[in-house]
Amino acid sequence: RDRQFALAELKALAKRAPGAVLATQDAAVAILRVVEKLTPTGDQELDDDDIEPLQDSLECLGCLMEGTASSSRAKANDVKDDAATQRGNEVAELIVKHTQNGKQLLRLLCVTETSTQYDAMVLLQRIYRRLPEPVNSAIL
Repeated sequence: RDRQFALAELKALAKRAPGAVLATQDAAVAILRVVEKLTPTGDQELDDDDIEPLQDSLECLGCLMEGTASSSRAKANDVKDDAATQRGNEVAELIVKHTQNGKQLLRLLCVTETSTQYDAMVLLQRIYRRLPEPVNSAIL
């Protein structure tokens, strides 16, 4: 229960201040390890106790990748937009590196839990926008 609460708090922090989470050494890698540990292998099904933590982890990674780009923003915000874009690219590269080029996320599309499938698909789409080659290779 405490671990689940801590993960939910980390997700909330990633929504509010993604740069702060990424500034913490190996925070994104730790989240990726949670995804790796909770992702079922082969014909295994996702345990009920693993659903919420896995979803929180996927959502947290998605928050870390989100950019703040908007064409109507003032020039002063361009630096923030560039930082968010760079941060998103770095997270995408980490995810690709730690999920066998996205294959692990593709396996999550086969679980019966619809919310987990959705979270995995959203994350794959965000990665694909930045790094299409590894996702294409994983699909083939």
